Amino acid sequence: MKGIGENISSVRKSAGMTQEKLAEAMMVTPQAVSKWETDASYPDIDTVNRMAKLFGVTVDYLLNGNQEQPVLKEAAPEDVGKRIVVININTSGNNINLKIPVKAVRTLADSQLVKDRVKDHLAEMEEVIKLIENGIVGSIVDVDTNGCKVQILVEDYEN
Repeated sequence: MKGIGENISSVRKSAGMTQEKLAEAMMVTPQAVSKWETDASYPDIDTVNRMAKLFGVTVDYLLNGNQEQPVLKEAAPEDVGKRIVVININTSGNNINLKIPVKAVRTLADSQLVKDRVKDHLAEMEEVIKLIENGIVGSIVDVDTNGCKVQILVEDYEN
């Protein structure tokens, strides 16, 4: 599996962009881009998100080289209500598996406690929730870094 540095280099070159132009677009130094591409350092998550948008790829692709896209199904509102969000976290041999009804995810997202905790990423969280509410099924996030694997997916479920 390719690392983030190789993935950044690959999409940058495919876009015909120099390290200097990418640095300018990401508001960093060319040296920072060079370090990312050689895996000497890593961009922060906000920069990865902006870079993914710039190149028209997913964050998952930049991090893991995974080109699979979530599957968007046509779904009536009552079908969406029959879906669950599954969050799997594996770190240092400990596994956490959460299954949350979609309606509960919206309720949590609307709570002030959650808004206070994720205030810097509220827009991204809202985008994910809109995808879920509009019928997305499958893997939304699949990240494996530094021994911690996080996967968020949406599944249909039966009562």
